[in-house]
Amino acid sequence: MSLEITQPPAAKKRRPRLTTQKQREAARINGSKSRGPITVEGKQRNRLNSFKHGAYSQATLILPEDQKRFDAIFNDYIDRFQPTSEMELEMIEQMVSSSWRRRRHAAMLHEYWNAAIRDIALLPGSDALSPTAIATKAFEKLLADRAPIHTLEMAELREARKFHSAARTYREDSKWRESSLNRIQPDSALNLIP
Repeated sequence: MSLEITQPPAAKKRRPRLTTQKQREAARINGSKSRGPITVEGKQRNRLNSFKHGAYSQATLILPEDQKRFDAIFNDYIDRFQPTSEMELEMIEQMVSSSWRRRRHAAMLHEYWNAAIRDIALLPGSDALSPTAIATKAFEKLLADRAPIHTLEMAELREARKFHSAARTYREDSKWRESSLNRIQPDSALNLIP
């Protein structure tokens, strides 16, 4: 029995674009005229050009989310945990941010499902379908429409893991700090000897 070693196929070379010198010059001139958006509104609109679902957004808050609601949740966490160090504050910020994003993903997923179920329920003859059959058809519709349900579910799970990781780190740090305060310091132990 002999083993044959095969080479991977060579990468295909891209064909060069067939453009004339005149076309290249025109493209360069037209490109130099573009200055992008000028107004604040235009810049805001441009910033969201490729926005689809927000699952990978770096921003904790995205448009139309409520800053006051976010601040209330953050302040509630601060009141509950009473951070005493920058590290604890960082863990609380991570917990609030992850919780907020997880809620966003869950809300978007909920909206996709509701819209699909409404669409199925409006079809003729749908009143004869069971709730399970409607949900099944809604799921098929979501898949056919290529709705980002899987992406949102994965993003929701990722944020839940981040939240629990930050909470675990916070608990471990708090336990370590409490145990270090209860330990007898070597200098003070020497003072106890008569």
